[in-house]
Amino acid sequence: MDTSIFVIILLVIFIVVNLSFMTYEGFNLCERYDKCSKYDKSTYSKCYETGECSVMIDLLGNTFCTSKIP
Repeated sequence: MDTSIFVIILLVIFIVVNLSFMTYEGFNLCERYDKCSKYDKSTYSKCYETGECSVMIDLLGNTFCTSKIP
């Protein structure tokens, strides 16, 4: 009896923790603001011409302009 209650409590805790991570995590382009994010809606050449930016592709296949890694 005690072990079944313990297992149920662990499952509830696991579900609550997973739900909290699912609502918090995620890649959102709206949250990313840097000097290169203003070129996101432009052509790739405008992003590259700055010399400080590069085009990347996220896991969903969306392209975005981001700062080069030094």
